[in-house]
Amino acid sequence: MFSGVTAVAYSKHGRIVYTAGADGMVCRIDASDGSILGKFRSSSKAISALAVSSGISTVKLLLDL
Repeated sequence: MFSGVTAVAYSKHGRIVYTAGADGMVCRIDASDGSILGKFRSSSKAISALAVSSGISTVKLLLDL
């Protein structure tokens, strides 16, 4: 199964990058140094898009069904 990045979103000020993949994983990355701040499995299905709310407390996902 391909598990590359399929979606990218930035926080309001561009300090945090969120990536999502075909494997259903979401990663939170520090844009200044590329370090992974956290990751979680969101779905068993591929994620084709994501968006970050202005409060950065919510990540919205679009799953391939």
